Amino acid sequence: MTPFLPHTLLALTAVLSLSIAALVPVPPSLDPFYNPPAGFEAEEPGTILRNRTVDPALFGLLPNGAEGYQLLYRTSAIDGSAIADVTTVFVPLIGAMTDRFVAFQNPYDSSATICNPSYTYQLGSVQTDLITTIIALAMQLFIGRGAPDIVGVGYSGGSIATGWAAQLQPTYAPELSIKGWSSGGTPANITGVSVFVDNTAVSGFLPAALNGLSRNSSYGATLKPLIDSIITPYGQAYLDFANVNCGPADILAFTGQSIFETHFQTKGRDLLYDPAFQYVLADCLMGQRKNETPTAPVFMFHANNDEIIPYENATTLYNEWCDFGADVQFTTYGSGGHLTTEVVSLLAQLEFTASAFAGTVPGGCSMKTSLNNTLNPLDFALDLEPIVVNLLTVLLNLGEQDANLLENIAGLHNTSGVQS
Repeated sequence: MTPFLPHTLLALTAVLSLSIAALVPVPPSLDPFYNPPAGFEAEEPGTILRNRTVDPALFGLLPNGAEGYQLLYRTSAIDGSAIADVTTVFVPLIGAMTDRFVAFQNPYDSSATICNPSYTYQLGSVQTDLITTIIALAMQLFIGRGAPDIVGVGYSGGSIATGWAAQLQPTYAPELSIKGWSSGGTPANITGVSVFVDNTAVSGFLPAALNGLSRNSSYGATLKPLIDSIITPYGQAYLDFANVNCGPADILAFTGQSIFETHFQTKGRDLLYDPAFQYVLADCLMGQRKNETPTAPVFMFHANNDEIIPYENATTLYNEWCDFGADVQFTTYGSGGHLTTEVVSLLAQLEFTASAFAGTVPGGCSMKTSLNNTLNPLDFALDLEPIVVNLLTVLLNLGEQDANLLENIAGLHNTSGVQS
């Protein structure tokens, strides 16, 4: 009998390790697929530079019933310079409809490449971003619903891409057969969002947003010199953290804090009035120009009590698009918050998508309210989300100035016979 030598075990371990490594996708920061070939700048926007097949999966573990194809394509940065980006195309294994295409814009909510949906949607990927993982479940409903005809879909951060695609398509890509756009929880006004969530339970979104806006592909030439000149070591530590972590970790790390305090950056709230910062925020404002108005029907929806994206900013965009002649249906969800609204709106999104492909969406602008019955147990349950988030924000901001409130609460407990 041949003895089982140690070097044999090492060899088997090495083979097993290589086999596992072959099944685990390479993180984007180490994956050469994401690096465009030399001279790509000379190609026309939209040119496919590289492609490959991938194994798509839910939670990185469960095959999602579709073939996956990734495309590295040439596109343009804010300043018009050439950059490359990656998108993933899902083709259902059964019942694929070749006459339609659903463009699903995913919210990144992160400035770290490990959180890229093109990575997290692959079989064997490390699930570092709970937000992207949950969104994958919603996206699954659209696979097979929809390549000449196109409907664009996006919620929250994904509606930034959807809203701008809707605005720019008539002049940037008028040859596309766009049938409609579905945009929910829309951050139409970045200024409004930043002030709204700063110093709240979800303020952790802001350091990642600053990183994203400061990238070369965004407003790096304008914003990065400003941020570099005013950021404190304390603030830089959070920007560095956001550059290597995903949205949920960012929220936990920076919850209840402010980017408009002088311990984060030396200008404090005066940053809002800095010309460079104002230029960037103004340029990100949707609905400013008539020539940037959607020509395909739009379905907008938003929770009245959205605790992350201001409701009023979305209704302002609705009014501006309608004034410019767009066809927009707007649904207000009277119960629920930012996260729950994406779930309860899925049926309405699917119905709009089907109507858009069929060409039966009515023209003009209209507004309606759903889930506004306060006596409905479902409405009450949905309302718990904004209540909990807002309560957490209040508790996080109980500082020394609230010491008397804490003492009064303690006093009430004692007088009620409850030991504090």
